[in-house]
Amino acid sequence: MATASQGKGQETPPQEGAGTSEGSQEGTNGAWVNEGYQRWVEQRKEWTSGTRPAQPRHRQLPILTHEMVLGERAFPKAVPLEAVVECLVEIWEEEDAWD
Repeated sequence: MATASQGKGQETPPQEGAGTSEGSQEGTNGAWVNEGYQRWVEQRKEWTSGTRPAQPRHRQLPILTHEMVLGERAFPKAVPLEAVVECLVEIWEEEDAWD
């Protein structure tokens, strides 16, 4: 279990042998390997590396109609929340319901 008791920005990593055997396996030499701990160490390296992951490209939002958003039928495929909010804002602005 990670704790922040060592100081600001520092964490105590999970103990090598701590926890259950869930997510672990025997290593190539027969020693027990804690896969969760290994993933935690790898993820922490990414968090503390100081580099940020590349920002995803701005994707084209699907075209939504007011009827699609206000209707009771499900969308034919998943729609990003951003697109639905954008459509609702347009509706509210047209109806002067924004304020």
